[in-house]
Formats: sequence, C-alpha cells, structure tokens
Amino acid sequence: MTEPSELAALIADTLAVFESLRRQGVDVLPVGALAGLGAAPPESARSPEAGAPPPRPQLLHVPAPAPAQVSAPVHVSSPVHVPAPARFQDPSPVRAPSPPVQAAPPPAPVPASADGAAGLFGSKWSRVAESPDVAIAALRREISACTACGRCETRRQALPGEGPARPLLMIVTDPPDAEADASGQVLHGDAATMLERMLLNVVRVDRREVQILPVVRCAGPGPLQASEVAACRPYLDRQVTLARPRAVLVLGEQARIALGLERHGAWGEVNGVPALSTFHPRWLLANPGDKKATLGHLQELARRVG
Repeated sequence: MTEPSELAALIADTLAVFESLRRQGVDVLPVGALAGLGAAPPESARSPEAGAPPPRPQLLHVPAPAPAQVSAPVHVSSPVHVPAPARFQDPSPVRAPSPPVQAAPPPAPVPASADGAAGLFGSKWSRVAESPDVAIAALRREISACTACGRCETRRQALPGEGPARPLLMIVTDPPDAEADASGQVLHGDAATMLERMLLNVVRVDRREVQILPVVRCAGPGPLQASEVAACRPYLDRQVTLARPRAVLVLGEQARIALGLERHGAWGEVNGVPALSTFHPRWLLANPGDKKATLGHLQELARRVG
C-alpha cells in the first residue's frame, strides 16, 4: 500500500509535468508511459498480433488553469468587531441540588412536677446528670448560703464538704467544732492525721478517693437538735446521690444517732448506700482503748469497699 507521503509526492510530480507541457504549448497528452511517471503498460494491454498496427492513442485534454482573481483592497474605516468565542457548555447533565440536611430536633425538656419543680431534685437540679463536678459545685454553693436553721446565725462559714465528686468512699462526721468553723476544714490537726493513716493502712483507700463532710454543716453553741438535722439532711441525701460511693463511713456518736444507725460496728444505710459507723478520731485520741474495736470496724469496711 502506498504511503500518504509517497502519494503526495507522486501527485506533485504529475502536476509539475502537466504544467511544463502546458507552457510548451501541448494541451493534449497520449495515455501511456511518461518519463518519471511509471513503467510501460503491461503485456496484457498490448496487441496479441505482432504485426498489427499499434492502437490509436487516446487523447487526454488538460484544461488551462483560470487566472487568479485579485480582489480589490479592503479599506477599513472602523475597528473590526471580532465576536467573542462561544462559551464552553458542559455536555454533562445538570444535577438537581441536594436537599439541605435537616438538623436533629433538640431533646425534649424534663417535665415539671405538680409543684413546679423539674428533674430529680427540683428546678435547680434538672440537669444534674450532665456533670457530677458541676452539680457538686452548685450544691456546695447552695450549702454555703444556707439559712435553714439557727446555726447560720452563729457560724463563721458553712462546711459543704471536701473531696472528689465521685469518691470511692464517703465519710460523714460529727458537727464541726469551733476550729473547723474557723479553718473551713472538716477534720484538722491530729484527728485528720489519724484518719488518713486508718484509711491507708486498714481500708487501703487513699485520702484523695474520699469525700468527707459533717452531718450538719455549721458549728453551733449547743448540742445538736433534731430540727437542725432535718434542715441539713436533704443536702446529705443529694450529695450521696451525686457521689455514688461504694459505702458511707459514719464517724462519731452524734452523726450515728442523727443518721439512725443502731450502734458502732453495725451496718445500716444512708439514702440507699451501705453505711457503717465507728468512733470519731477525736474520741480515739482521748480514749485509745477503743482503737481495737475501731480496727475491726475498718477491716469490715475494707471488705465491703474492696
């Protein structure tokens, strides 16, 4: 098969020969072999008789090319406007826009009770489950501002409690004394040191895993009254519910009686949490003979907590 480049060269050579003959005055060409344009006709195209005269050549008429038309020059009197190229059109089908994402509806609010309170502990505690630290901090501020009983008139400050929001163990002690009222610490001095040693060596609980608070939050001039216990008991129950300790250790005779526990060393409960009472560290410092009984109580507590 002839390559395109060879065919183009052959056509160009043929046109050059025709142009040369035309200039020489030849306007007809015999059909046959021309120099440079191929070989002679094949044997099959020749006459079978040797003596026969050759056939009359056929004439090929080559018309002369028409003279080129020269157009008059174009005079441009105004700027030529060149139209802008057509804007590219994307052949792909146009997709309909996606519908907007609908946000999830907000959670339904906590229904209010008949008395207008909402949630577990009233309107102030309807969001208590969000964070125990936030709830405990809010409850402690409420306790610090409490004026529910007469002890608020003689106290320096209320003691809402110390320790983590979710402790392993909760300790409830006798009412604060004058030194606790001045310092703001539920236990202080040698009593606090003794308690830390008992917790670490017997119960195997670090002090940082313990929440400690007094059964009533204010120091008072006289013995503990039932009305004062009743005024502070809701705070204690709410703190136990928020803290969720494994057990409650009750220290001191006044705290044991206020919480309704039968005797030291006997198990009871505080707001549904197992509770065990024993002697207060201040009592043990003055009455070391009760340390042996206290050791047995704490060993029983360690089995429950551990």
